[in-house]
Amino acid sequence: MFDDLSDQSKFSGFDDGNRVKTINIITKKDKRQGYFGKAVAAAGTNETYDESVNMHRFDNDEQISVIGQANDVNKQNFTAEGGAGGRGGGGGAATTATNTGVTTVWAGGANYRNSFGPNTDFYGNYFFNSQHITVDQNDSVIKTIQGQPGQDSSNTTAGNLSNIQRRQNHRLNFNLEQRFDSNNSLIFRPNIVFQSSDPNASSSSGTVDNHGSPVNTSVGNSSSYNTGFTINGSNLQLRHKFAKKFRTISLDINGSANVNDGYGHNYAVNNFYRPVSIDTLNQYYNDSLHSYTISPTLSYTEPIGKNQILEFNYNYTYQHNVSVNNTYDFVDSLHGYSMFDSLFSNSYTFVSHANRFTLNYRLQNAKFNFSVGSGIQFTSFNSLNTTKNIPVDHEYVYPTPTVNFQYTISKTKHFRFNYSGRTGIPSVAQLQPLITTSDQINYQEGNPALKPQFTHSLRVLYTSFDPGTQHVLFATINASSVVNDIQSAVYYNSKGGQQSTYVNLNGTYNLSGYLNYGFPLKKPKSNLNFITNISYTQSQTLLAQDSSTAAENNYAHVYSKNTGLSETISWTTNIKKNFDMNFSSTSKYNINYRSAIPGQFKNPQNNLNAFSQAFSVDLTAYTNNGWLVAATLDYTYTNNHAAAYNASVPLLNPSIAKQLFKKKNGELRLSVFDLLNQNTSVSKSVSSSQESYTRTNVITRYAMLTFTYNLNNFADTRQKTMPGFLPRGGNRGSRDRF
Repeated sequence: MFDDLSDQSKFSGFDDGNRVKTINIITKKDKRQGYFGKAVAAAGTNETYDESVNMHRFDNDEQISVIGQANDVNKQNFTAEGGAGGRGGGGGAATTATNTGVTTVWAGGANYRNSFGPNTDFYGNYFFNSQHITVDQNDSVIKTIQGQPGQDSSNTTAGNLSNIQRRQNHRLNFNLEQRFDSNNSLIFRPNIVFQSSDPNASSSSGTVDNHGSPVNTSVGNSSSYNTGFTINGSNLQLRHKFAKKFRTISLDINGSANVNDGYGHNYAVNNFYRPVSIDTLNQYYNDSLHSYTISPTLSYTEPIGKNQILEFNYNYTYQHNVSVNNTYDFVDSLHGYSMFDSLFSNSYTFVSHANRFTLNYRLQNAKFNFSVGSGIQFTSFNSLNTTKNIPVDHEYVYPTPTVNFQYTISKTKHFRFNYSGRTGIPSVAQLQPLITTSDQINYQEGNPALKPQFTHSLRVLYTSFDPGTQHVLFATINASSVVNDIQSAVYYNSKGGQQSTYVNLNGTYNLSGYLNYGFPLKKPKSNLNFITNISYTQSQTLLAQDSSTAAENNYAHVYSKNTGLSETISWTTNIKKNFDMNFSSTSKYNINYRSAIPGQFKNPQNNLNAFSQAFSVDLTAYTNNGWLVAATLDYTYTNNHAAAYNASVPLLNPSIAKQLFKKKNGELRLSVFDLLNQNTSVSKSVSSSQESYTRTNVITRYAMLTFTYNLNNFADTRQKTMPGFLPRGGNRGSRDRF
């Protein structure tokens, strides 16, 4: 497994710095006929179930895979993409087993790959994923800090949230590679996702000030339905190599489309105490987003000397968005949603043109590879808010520098350095000079004077592996700094909500380090690994006490400085022939600190630090006649310096199993999840303006009986296979990307 070059880099010989995580699997020619797979059927207490199947067939270059799963224990065995947007929906589906909430998954799909002659390769897949997600945040507290020169002030909001959501998506991926001859090729890679979601939520909350006086209470319900499709990475690549080495020309055409349509209802009763009033929201809204992008890139590489290359790039990007968000209030006399509410509505059109010219230089030899380059991009866009007929037009010019250096110290030791600079353009919502709200408590206002933000990113990587001693060392440092960072300027209104706009601030940066060192032990025969993570982040915001101090530009410039320290120790061993044991320990300590310009803001005296300790033990004992006894114990201690949100969770999962049949390809297993019935979830987050504490529902104790059947029929059954995994490419040593 390694970081492979991008397709363009491998074609042109010019390293563009992009990497793709790749696994290289080579199968011998006489082992490429047969099939393998696994079927699992499980049922348990509390109406739990966990069923899955995967089948894989090889017939020389033809490879077919079919997989499926159904469970209500938060398992997602393969990637679930998609998810419709909209005011009540939004976001992609979960991609791994979730630790909070309860998720029911029904999913399935098929993959096909074949070579049609020596010059044509094709593979494609289809997957369906359906999720039913229930999340209950039955105890959530948010402490917001208000900025007032020389004073402490804050609001505390406590509430409950229940969210039930169904998500479905159909995903299709194709890849066609056609080599016309040794110098000309075509690649086509479309990706299409159809998705829908229907979230329903109910919530209640109340806010008090730092004296305990009530500010507001709110009780509400919302529901929505969203459906649409997305075309991502519709990539068409035409490439030509000239007779002269490293002289190439290529045309890459990328296109995307996002079409989402939805509607929903929102009902809420808001009580305010400064002054006393009651607002009732009873609304219907419809929203949609139709977005289209086309982006062709023309690249030309030219050798200019021994081991030296110049690369010229031209890219044009056109984007067109139409966003509709119309809200209607219920009118009692008319018995319907007939009054248009412009405060809750925000519709606009957006058109953008971008031209980028880039020149890169590369020098390479057997020991090192160096490239440096920069470009300039011209971007112009115009947006029209069709709700209030407000135009926003901007033009930007900015550079795109890159530096890449790779040094091969030896066959087993490598050093790499990367630098890049990128510009982030403000969004339409951030630029529009109008006030909008979604709850009549919190309000947002755009700032047409915003500048683009520019991010400097740096990465240093060192890897070492000694085949003789089996010592492994992997170290990396990542750093970034943002100039003209787009952040918020906030003040708190009399309703207890936030009134925010956007500003450019300097002083945002991130720094992180990662170190993994592993080596084997002879007595007992085992492997020991140490993983260290260190991070430091600084974010910021502007805080004002009220509208009058904000109007006077009397903001407190508050920084949030967070340091994260983490150490993981893992030990894997086979102490005896029929006994395995794995042990790991992870300690995490977060140091959270707020600071402000001296004399401008007095910080509340709160302990914002957090500590967690996790121990994990995995024991397995088995006999020669097929019996197996196993247990995992995961103990987690969390100290958030808030008694109600500290946790001590021992998660014990024992099981006993018996292998069945002559070839021992069947197994019957009885297992218990959370035997001690102690599972819980608490979390804490800290920013420059608030800290939040949340307790969320999780799956607790259940027992399950599982039957597993493994199928393996190859030309040589002695070959080891990996159930659930389908290699591609046969004896050509193809590289599969994940």
